[in-house]
Amino acid sequence: MRKLLAILIALSPITCSIVASQNIGILPASGVYKNTFNVSINASEGYTVHYTFNGNIPTANDAVYNGPIALSDDCFSHSNIFHIQNCPDVNWYDCDDVDHIIVLRAALFDNNGVRQSQTATSVYVINRLLDRKIELPIVSLCIDSTDLFDFDSGIFIPGRFYDNNNVYHSGNYCQKGREWERLTDFKYIENNDVKISQTCGIRIHGNRTRSYVQKGFTLYAREEYGKKNFKHNFFGDNNISKFKRLVLRPWMASWTGAGIEDWTCQQMASTLLCDHLATRPVVLFLNGEYWGIYFLEEKPDEHYVEDHYGYDDESVNILADWGREVENGSANEWNALYAWLENADLSREDDYNYFATQVDIDALLDYMLLQVFITNVDWPANNVRQWSFGGSPWRWFFFDGDAALVNWRENQEILNYLTCDDPAQTYPSAPYATLLFRRLLANENFRKYSIDRFYKNIYYRIGDIHINPLVDDMGDLLSNEVKYQSQRFGSPVSVSKWKYNIKEIKKYIASRSKTMIEDYAKHIGLDPNNIETFIFPNPSHGTTTLHYKTDCGGVIDISIYSSHGSIVWRQTIDLNTGTNSITLPSLPQGIYYLRTSDSSKVQKFVIIK
Repeated sequence: MRKLLAILIALSPITCSIVASQNIGILPASGVYKNTFNVSINASEGYTVHYTFNGNIPTANDAVYNGPIALSDDCFSHSNIFHIQNCPDVNWYDCDDVDHIIVLRAALFDNNGVRQSQTATSVYVINRLLDRKIELPIVSLCIDSTDLFDFDSGIFIPGRFYDNNNVYHSGNYCQKGREWERLTDFKYIENNDVKISQTCGIRIHGNRTRSYVQKGFTLYAREEYGKKNFKHNFFGDNNISKFKRLVLRPWMASWTGAGIEDWTCQQMASTLLCDHLATRPVVLFLNGEYWGIYFLEEKPDEHYVEDHYGYDDESVNILADWGREVENGSANEWNALYAWLENADLSREDDYNYFATQVDIDALLDYMLLQVFITNVDWPANNVRQWSFGGSPWRWFFFDGDAALVNWRENQEILNYLTCDDPAQTYPSAPYATLLFRRLLANENFRKYSIDRFYKNIYYRIGDIHINPLVDDMGDLLSNEVKYQSQRFGSPVSVSKWKYNIKEIKKYIASRSKTMIEDYAKHIGLDPNNIETFIFPNPSHGTTTLHYKTDCGGVIDISIYSSHGSIVWRQTIDLNTGTNSITLPSLPQGIYYLRTSDSSKVQKFVIIK
């Protein structure tokens, strides 16, 4: 038998007079169970226990506890909130039924019907009632229905703030700020054990997805709610085990229904210098009702910077939209730099060197070229966030890759996003969003360096050989859950369509890995095929050298064949811009042929002993 469930819910403003010493607990504790059982509520004497099964905080009008409760499907919530339309008609999707878990919430009341304790919440995932086993981690959110569905203040519905003339960006769910934060009981269950169980704040998250049936959420840990952090290593290989905020990103944020575009892009970003978000898939239940597949991930804000870099979060500058919005701190330093850059000439060494003290150029380069590689068509005049601390060089977060990894645009068009200078353009690209990179491209050494770094990033980090196996692994992990997501929200349309989309993502990454370097080089005025090679000395008395000249750096594979056609030596070589001198191995006397992977040209050389 597990230990008595701790009191989890912090006091809300309207219940601040509740006597904290009055105890209530539920046995057994929350978790995953194979079969049904009886539940007992333990409470201080002299009070009446009222309880609910629909996620609401109990009132004196709810059921009275008189003894152990036998759990069964009768204990599923009968509120059927999945039938309540929570979005515009154009986005609404209804279904016949959903899976349930059991949510039991209980509290103590005095003879006058006034609540005298905090609310205890237990969540039971019972495989026999589900008729299946959920393989992903499970998140349970319990939010009082008033906070969700009240016309004036409910955060989950169109409500009072909905405007028929602005269907995607109006409604209660589009309101922001602390006044639109509500209380929720948050439980995180992994490997059948409850890892997190606490009260926290919750707000609707996202942009256009706010108007979808499956909405995103941000969770806020605050001391006033009981715990000031979420303490758990949610992401495994991430050493951070303490978070102030967490995001639940909905499957429906994906533009294609594949669901994994942002996750895949985050895996790429994790190998580069741009700051990325740890993320993992979970299954969400809202007030006991199945709410589909989400990706639990970090939030790119000042707390992220504090967690990853140790800087005081109050002193971190966080800017959005290339400095047009201030999310934390100040934009003064950035505005001064940007004003200087508008008239700067980075082809001049002094200007370039100064700029390099203000911006982490490698981080910016990795960030910009990753966006091009993945063809993010919701960027760069959107989804941009950057940070600095105490005059440190500016860096960029990578987030929101939901519009990526699909051939929405021709290669040249996405490259035009990178260097747009047309003042008539405002979205998805605009001159203000490309100024930094356009100024950098004025520097010839940077142009050559950028294609060299891009080539090596694709070859060693983000190319198909590295990323597509991860896509396969994620596909396997999600495969058993996707049909439930599809049935619930119609996204993806079907499992077969989802499998097709996954294959298309892999094909797209493979295609970009082969074509992107040449396309980018031509766009910035370089020719990666302008290569000069020769072997000297030839003939040689033992060793010889391949002299390889390129304006673009990169990586090549060198193979040496004997006169009989068998491979005698093979090596992968990192090239630098300019002439590279590559010493070939000492070989026995004979005639040999050398081939490089970037050219069909074969060079013959002779060893004389």
